[in-house]
Amino acid sequence: MGKIMGMGTQSTKLLNLLLVTAVLFVMMFGILPYSNVAHAAETVVDNTSAELTGTWTTATANANYYGANYSYSNSGTGTDKIRWRPTITTVGDYSVYVRLPNGGTSRATNAPFTIYYNGGSQTYYINEQSIWGGQWVLLGTHNFAAGTSGYVELTDNANGTYVIADAIKFTQDVSVQSPGATIPWTTFEAEDGSTNGTVLSSVTLGNLAYEASGRKAVTLDAVGKYVQITSNRSADRLTIRYSIPKDTSGTLSLYINGVHKQDLSLNSARTWRTQTAVTGGYFRFYDEIIVTETISSGDVIKLQKDSGDTVSSYTIDFFELETRPAALTVPDGSWLSITDYGATGTDTSDDYTAITNTITAANSGNKKVWIPAGTYYISDQITVPAGITIAGAGMWYSVINKNIPATSVKKAFSLGDSDTIKNIKISDIQGNNRINGHEGIRLASNSTVDGVWLENTFGAGIIGFSTPNVVIKNNRVRGTFADAIHLARNTQFALAENNTVRNAGDDGMAMVPYDELYNYNNTYRYNTVENNYWGRGMTIIGGNANTLEYNVIKDSAWSAGIMLGVENYLNQPVDHNTNFLVQYNDVIRSGQTNNNSYSAIWVYGGIDKPLAGNIQYNHVIDEVKHGITLQGYAGNSVNIKYNTFEAPGPGGLYIITGLQPGYTPVVLDNILK
Repeated sequence: MGKIMGMGTQSTKLLNLLLVTAVLFVMMFGILPYSNVAHAAETVVDNTSAELTGTWTTATANANYYGANYSYSNSGTGTDKIRWRPTITTVGDYSVYVRLPNGGTSRATNAPFTIYYNGGSQTYYINEQSIWGGQWVLLGTHNFAAGTSGYVELTDNANGTYVIADAIKFTQDVSVQSPGATIPWTTFEAEDGSTNGTVLSSVTLGNLAYEASGRKAVTLDAVGKYVQITSNRSADRLTIRYSIPKDTSGTLSLYINGVHKQDLSLNSARTWRTQTAVTGGYFRFYDEIIVTETISSGDVIKLQKDSGDTVSSYTIDFFELETRPAALTVPDGSWLSITDYGATGTDTSDDYTAITNTITAANSGNKKVWIPAGTYYISDQITVPAGITIAGAGMWYSVINKNIPATSVKKAFSLGDSDTIKNIKISDIQGNNRINGHEGIRLASNSTVDGVWLENTFGAGIIGFSTPNVVIKNNRVRGTFADAIHLARNTQFALAENNTVRNAGDDGMAMVPYDELYNYNNTYRYNTVENNYWGRGMTIIGGNANTLEYNVIKDSAWSAGIMLGVENYLNQPVDHNTNFLVQYNDVIRSGQTNNNSYSAIWVYGGIDKPLAGNIQYNHVIDEVKHGITLQGYAGNSVNIKYNTFEAPGPGGLYIITGLQPGYTPVVLDNILK
């Protein structure tokens, strides 16, 4: 049964000493991009309805204000105040948003918005110079009692010439989705099906079961061995995650309802990478094949090693069923199609010149490029000018094969400012090793990647360096040899939402400022990261007010599910990692047994730099060894509270390893099941 947990003898002593009210940190630049979720009726309090103390002047000079005008006060010492006080009808958690007009250089960069909620208060320091004019931006989510006791207050105690006040919105979520991305497929674990093969199960690093989903798989190693599942849905696409021995290829027989349908052509070309740090010397054991078949609910789908299937053994991780959506059509006649400029899409000829010519023409006109259904090949990097939108018929239909030699460190697409790329698939078809810089998509400021399927990129899948205001949503990133999604250096206000990542060769999703100072207010939410064979599931290494929330991270084979830290990587020391917020995530079967640091959640103070934030309301399930590890200069300003640990691993819930003297975390009301 659940109990307040002390996570072992050492942690019990900590709890006895530190069972105090959790420290709530002032969050510099504490705003998050607004995201659509279902809300109850919204309550908006405009500046014209707010309570004013001192001298406030209304104005309309800057555009995109809410209502009739906005208010401003000269920066001062805190005597001028404005309070937005809503009437709350139902007690509960409310998301509090701020809206301001367009920014300006005379504005405060540390305007103090304080939310007074049921049981406490929290101040968010807002940079009013860089805020998005006319948009609702999340301050935070807090519990409010019914009535008028709660409010938001802004004072003039700030730098700059003016403090700006406009509108505050209070919304109560009524249907927040479960953590993780919205998944259109159904997964059937091989070990849960019927089999006469060998069920593998292991939490020992470096073997086939350890890299498998659920740390289990089924091996078919003799003629007549099979594994089968029964479908509970209709589908027209079947994905099989499999492993066969190094340097082999061959067929495996597929049956539906006892009828032989086809021989699946499998190979190990992209698997069995050398890694001396792993027992046995190899990792990246699994690849995937996608099969077209008509499947109905109740159908029995069987994989069987027949006499013609000559590979010595086949290890099956899972089956996935999905229905391919209908192809999208070109929106209107203003789009320029790459086929009108010579791209074919029906053969293996090079389409690089046709695509670049289309983009050049669009750049002189309406800036919209259409990629019809088909498979296209590019022999060089597509560099896109600013302001271009590239769209296709959907990730199942419009396919770009990146046929660029591994010796050439180039991206498939290098975007310009405010570009959008959506509804296509990008696949790297050369090489079998990590090459940093040989990426899928290189971002630029204000760019958007939406509904793109990236697979097998030698470098990162989607990556940005100093790229503020990017949006990464609704994408599938699979089989990258480096990070799947990586936002670095001076990146701010980035949103990555509803993405799925699988089989990444380093971090699934990372925020890494290196030695830069202005990586802040980036949010990863409602994403699913699974089966990393190297690196962490999600990472924040440096920055300020960065957030991981409502994500699912599962089966991180080598390292932690979530890692938060400061470090000196390649002589690029991180300056700080402050006010991070890690909440409402599910972390499942992550970490490893060989290294105490690599727990489900790892807080790593590798250098003596500020490391502060909240780890709260997370659900850690079936951890491999430890629930949370704190290491080095980690503690004091790190709050670990209200988390639930279910089915803890053999190493316990909590470990301190190499913690520097004087560093002690706040551990409060965590639950052990």
